[in-house]
Amino acid sequence: MEGTFHDDLRDFWRLAGPVYEADPVRHTVALSVLAAERARPNDSPFPVMQFFTFQVAAEAVGAAFRTPPRPLHVSGIPLQYIPEIVSRWHATDPGLTGVTGPRAIAEAFAIEWTRITGTQSRTVTDQMLYRLGELAPPASVPGRPRLADPDDLPLLTGYRQGFDRDTHTRSRRSTEVVKADIAWWLDLGYGFVLWEVDGEPVSLAVARSPVLEMSRIAVVYTPPEARGHGYASAATASAARWAIDAGAEHVLLHTDLANPTSNAIYQRIGFRPVDDCVELEFTEAKVAKATDSSG
Repeated sequence: MEGTFHDDLRDFWRLAGPVYEADPVRHTVALSVLAAERARPNDSPFPVMQFFTFQVAAEAVGAAFRTPPRPLHVSGIPLQYIPEIVSRWHATDPGLTGVTGPRAIAEAFAIEWTRITGTQSRTVTDQMLYRLGELAPPASVPGRPRLADPDDLPLLTGYRQGFDRDTHTRSRRSTEVVKADIAWWLDLGYGFVLWEVDGEPVSLAVARSPVLEMSRIAVVYTPPEARGHGYASAATASAARWAIDAGAEHVLLHTDLANPTSNAIYQRIGFRPVDDCVELEFTEAKVAKATDSSG
């Protein structure tokens, strides 16, 4: 068995591609993120990323990647190889901050990591991966969908920042970084679906371009003052329809299980749970203070 760290995304993908492509639903995050990065122009710098493949008889049987300081994405790691992978990763990157992916894999990785490092793990988010069954758009929601375009970039940037604040993800990114990220997604042809009432945007849902007939809805956001009217449900259903029309057989999304409202609305429009996921963070172990009993 051999583990390899890769500096180049394309070298990594040559080995890791078959691992992820074997199950587009389970590996939805890896496929969509890595497809976007591989599409960057040659003169556009890649973000700093780390890539790892695990090979048996020169064939890749596992893969993992991360964009520091984000956690390691572990959907491509087989359970039986976790001890070897953890050992090799620790030798190269002992400062790993956490893991994310299917619960069984992420938790097994965390158990092994904390065992050899003396750290602790804590749950950041409990998640559910949903797949669309039969689409059931909500009835009687006022308004209509509209595809956003580059002229909407300031609005989309603000909505993305609101989404990051609500979900406690990437909230420290500057406005310019978020704007550049949204502009890149627009260039990739992602479906930015705005729900409008009387010509005014009230909600956003973003579906990534299909990869292997799989599309993942990555952002759903409604400003606080517009919530409670069904706009998010309508926008999400419209984004799902966009993805289907774009060629997706599998339309997916993740939810935070701590948010019962979003989990309920997605199920009402036809999404069904398929995989329990989690994000775990590694922290220094707490040291108990000694008690002075000398009197």
